[in-house]
Amino acid sequence: MSEGGLADLVLIDPKKEWIVDPSTMLTRGKSCPFTGMEMVGQVVRTMVNGKWVYQNGKIFRD
Repeated sequence: MSEGGLADLVLIDPKKEWIVDPSTMLTRGKSCPFTGMEMVGQVVRTMVNGKWVYQNGKIFRD
């Protein structure tokens, strides 16, 4: 990153425990080999080109 530049960032909660459920995933994919698996660590917020585009399961669009 540089002053005045556009940033891409991903913020994670490294301790967040969750179970993979394809019905809650933001993807066009139809199959998921990880369905039902317990995971640790989850994306909580994403910035693309200096704009927040994702937070806690919701996508923000212009």
